[in-house]
Amino acid sequence: MLGLTSKTVEKYLDILEKSYIIFRLGSFSRNMRNELKLSRKIYFWDLGIRNAVIGNMAPLENRNDTGALWENFLIAERMKNNSYSLFSNVDL
Repeated sequence: MLGLTSKTVEKYLDILEKSYIIFRLGSFSRNMRNELKLSRKIYFWDLGIRNAVIGNMAPLENRNDTGALWENFLIAERMKNNSYSLFSNVDL
């Protein structure tokens, strides 16, 4: 649709991931075969950047992507919490 090769898109995603703008989260399934087949989702660390990219800064009650916004928020905050917990258990 964009006229880009999958290799180019992968490079862009890699750059965004290394600059801590996005992160990819693999699927979860109790069946390992299904888990390998399912694709990974992409989430933004900062929802402000997400909203700017899609061009929607409307209040929550005026949005049609509320579910996706909450999903991104909850996953990102959980990932941040897990990351902070890792570092808080390390003796410096």
